[in-house]
Amino acid sequence: MPLGDGDDEISCKFAVGNNFSAKECYMGLLTEDTEVWDEKLVWRKEIPSKVSFFIWSAARNAIPTIDNLRRRGIVFINKCYVCNMSEESARHLLLHCPTTMAVWNYFIKAANMQWVQGNNILGVVFT
Repeated sequence: MPLGDGDDEISCKFAVGNNFSAKECYMGLLTEDTEVWDEKLVWRKEIPSKVSFFIWSAARNAIPTIDNLRRRGIVFINKCYVCNMSEESARHLLLHCPTTMAVWNYFIKAANMQWVQGNNILGVVFT
């Protein structure tokens, strides 16, 4: 909806009252025709719900990257603002951006691990 002169209001079909719940959002979106993985892998009590929701959103390509905002009708020049070299997408921003890769490599090296970068966000999360 375009910006107007009306008052701002919270509008979320998954909210109970004014309390947003990532789990209820997840359960509501399960009805869509998309790939779904075992929720026990992401929705665990040891993992903060915000982290689980971000992993879930990123894996479904639902984080507000420029490519997603453009599909929703918001006009942007699709260029990664981190590296300024490629179009911004969830996969690029979280896996393939040179700056992101440097951060990943820093922590992987600090943990004395070897890593082969994947092309799939879920594959990286669950390996």
